[in-house]
Amino acid sequence: MALIDEAMAYAASSRGWKGVTGECTTRFRRPVPLGAPLKLRGRVAWERRNVVGVEAEILDASGTLLASGEGKFVGKGRVAPGELGNPP
Repeated sequence: MALIDEAMAYAASSRGWKGVTGECTTRFRRPVPLGAPLKLRGRVAWERRNVVGVEAEILDASGTLLASGEGKFVGKGRVAPGELGNPP
């Protein structure tokens, strides 16, 4: 769940939003292995005033979907250029 939340936060910040998680729903589809490479994908689904709808996925190295989530971020201002840097 923490990885889903983090991917959604990076998605929101990539659109210039600073904020906090207001709501997060996670669906686990397969066990997430420990110590194995994972791929995270996050995207902004919609934006309204100061609320951002976000989605994220966790995939294994072969591209199998392990978990997915969606949520709402409440904006607390805009990200200043260069403030967050590049995601790891």
